[in-house]
Amino acid sequence: MYRVTALKYGCQYYPGPAIYWFSSWFEWIYLDFYFWLVQSDEHTVLVDVGMSQEHADRANPAIGRAIGEKAHIKITEDPLAVLAREQISPNDVDYVIITHTHLDHVSNVSKFPRATFITSRTGLEWVSAPPYDGLRNPLAVPQDALEFLNKDAKRDGRLRVTDDREEVLPGIVTVRTGGHTVDHQIVLIETERGTVGLIVDNAPTYANLDKNIPVGCPFDIVAATASLELMAREADIVVPGHDPAVTDRFPYGRIA
Repeated sequence: MYRVTALKYGCQYYPGPAIYWFSSWFEWIYLDFYFWLVQSDEHTVLVDVGMSQEHADRANPAIGRAIGEKAHIKITEDPLAVLAREQISPNDVDYVIITHTHLDHVSNVSKFPRATFITSRTGLEWVSAPPYDGLRNPLAVPQDALEFLNKDAKRDGRLRVTDDREEVLPGIVTVRTGGHTVDHQIVLIETERGTVGLIVDNAPTYANLDKNIPVGCPFDIVAATASLELMAREADIVVPGHDPAVTDRFPYGRIA
C-alpha cells in the first residue's frame, strides 16, 4: 500500500476555454501547480517533478505575448524545497513517473540522480520526433528535458518505457490515455483508502470531473473524454491536476 501526497509549488491564471471544452468563455481560471509524492515502505516515487524557475522565466514572455501577463506562471516555492519539507532529498527518489512532457511536469528531471524515469514508449517516441514540424511547441515541451531522457537517462539505464497500460510497480498502474497530449498518462495507485487516480491534465479541476467536461484544447477530445469514464470506473478517489481545492479537501495534500 502507498501513501499519496499532492505537493503544490506554483500557480497560474488560464483562459476558461483551455480548461473547459467549449465553455467558460471570457473567464480566467485560477490553477495551482502540483506534483505528487507516492511512498511505501519499499519505494519513494514521484509522479512528475514540477517546473524550475528557469523554465518559467523562459516561458513567461511568450505566454504574456500570446495570452496576456495575467497568465504568467508563478513559482511560489522551488519543487526541491517542497520535497525537503517532506524530508525527501533528490537522492531518496527511486522512481519518477512522467505523466507527460509539458514543462510544468517534466522540467526538473535532471535533478534526481538515482531515479529511474518511467514514461510511455508511444508518447516519448511521438514527442521526440513528431510527424509534422510545429506539433511540438519548444516552450511547452522543454528540449533539454527531452534530451536528458533520450540521452543521459537512457545511457545510464535509468529510462523505462512502458506499454499503453502497465503495472510499473506492484500496486501502481500507468495508462496512456492521450487526450490533453498524445503522451498523457494517468496513474492508478493502491492505498489504504482504495485506488487513488491521478488524472492530471485530462481533468484540471473538480468541475471537469463533476460535470463530465473534458479539458479544453486537447490533442484528442475523444481520448480526453474517455479518460474521465476510465477514472469513474477504476478509481475510488480521483484527483484533478490543478485544482486549488485539492489542498482544501486533503489538508497538507495528504490524499491517502
